[in-house]
Amino acid sequence: MIHMPTSTTRTQITPACFVLALIGATLVSSATTAAETQRQLWVTNAYGDDIHIFDVSTFKLIRRIEVGPNPHGISATADGKTVHVAIENFGGKSGELIWIDTASGKITDRIAVGPKPNENECTPDGKWIYVPCNDGHYWIVDGEKKTIAKKIETGGRPHNTTASPDGKLVVVSDRWFNLMHVYSAPDLTHQYSVPTAPDPFWFAFTPDSKTVYVSSAFSDMVAVIDLEQRKEVARIRVQTQPKRVIVAMLQVEQ
Repeated sequence: MIHMPTSTTRTQITPACFVLALIGATLVSSATTAAETQRQLWVTNAYGDDIHIFDVSTFKLIRRIEVGPNPHGISATADGKTVHVAIENFGGKSGELIWIDTASGKITDRIAVGPKPNENECTPDGKWIYVPCNDGHYWIVDGEKKTIAKKIETGGRPHNTTASPDGKLVVVSDRWFNLMHVYSAPDLTHQYSVPTAPDPFWFAFTPDSKTVYVSSAFSDMVAVIDLEQRKEVARIRVQTQPKRVIVAMLQVEQ
C-alpha cells in the first residue's frame, strides 16, 4: 500500500516558481486491489529549496519535498514513476540532477552536473536525460547508470531543451547567440542550428513535430520555426518577456 500524505508542515510557496510537470501517479487503495491513477501537479520553487505537489482533481497540496537550493527544471518518465529535477544552486560552482520516486516522494539518486542547470528533458523510459548548463555545454545523463554519458559543446548559454513528439529530435536554446540547436535523438548528433529572435527561451512543438514555437524573452516575440525548411518562417509580437509556451489542439464550434 502506498500512502500519500494529505497535509504538510509548510504551505507557503515562493512567488518565483515553475510549474513544469503534470504526471499520473499510480496509487493502491487499502480498500481495494485496483490501481487508481492520481493526476499530480509538481511545482519547483526556483528561489527556495523545495517542490510542492498538488492533486489536480482537488488542487490540494499533498506533499512538500526539500531537494536542495534553487530547484528549476523538471521532467518525468512516461509512466509517471520517476521525476528528475535540476538543482541550479545559485551560490555554488556546480548544480545537481536528482531522481525522485513519485510514489514515496523520496530522492533516490543525485549526481553533480554543470553550473546552473536549467530545463531538462528525458526520454519516455528515463534512459536518457538532457541537461543544458551554464558552461556552454549540453550534459547527457545515463538515467540507468546515473552517470554523465557525455557533454556536447554548444557555446553560449544553453537554457531549455525539449524533445519532439515523434521522439526523433531534441532542440536546445542558446540565449547568448540567439540560436535553436537541433539534434537527432537518441544519438544526439547535431543536425543544424536556426537563428531566432533575441533571447530564445522556451519551446512548443506541434503534434506532428513539423513546427516549433520559440519564445524570445527580451525581444517580446514568439518565433515560428519550420523544421522541414529548417528556418524561421514568422515572428509573432506578444507582450513583455514571453517565456512558457504550449501548443493546444482545440475543437472550434462553427
